[in-house]
Amino acid sequence: MPLTSYKINIKDLFLSNVLIGIYEHEKHQPQNLKLNIDVSLQIPDEYLQTQVEYAQVFCYHELIKKIEHHIRHAPHIGLLENLAADIAKLAFSNNMVQEISVNIAKPDAISNTDTVGIEMKFTANI
Repeated sequence: MPLTSYKINIKDLFLSNVLIGIYEHEKHQPQNLKLNIDVSLQIPDEYLQTQVEYAQVFCYHELIKKIEHHIRHAPHIGLLENLAADIAKLAFSNNMVQEISVNIAKPDAISNTDTVGIEMKFTANI
């Protein structure tokens, strides 16, 4: 059965009061984060021929809720890279996901910058 590729974008997801970072002050002082996430998926072409049922597609809102839940229940996250890998694992729980790019920024980390952060790309083990 042929497959169609598409991408879901989550832009500028703002999360406040996150305990993240390796410096001692970051372990006690919450920070703001801004996330941009691109999720590449494949769906069977037949999904596009009829009205698609909600349960058949990837739900960006569900991913956002999972990310928020993960962050709120993590006592402390060491590195932005750790959080990016955790987000990738959450996305890959859906077998339609082929690739995910996670960009995480700390807008308030360094005063003379607009933002600092990382971007990581993860690919499914097909």
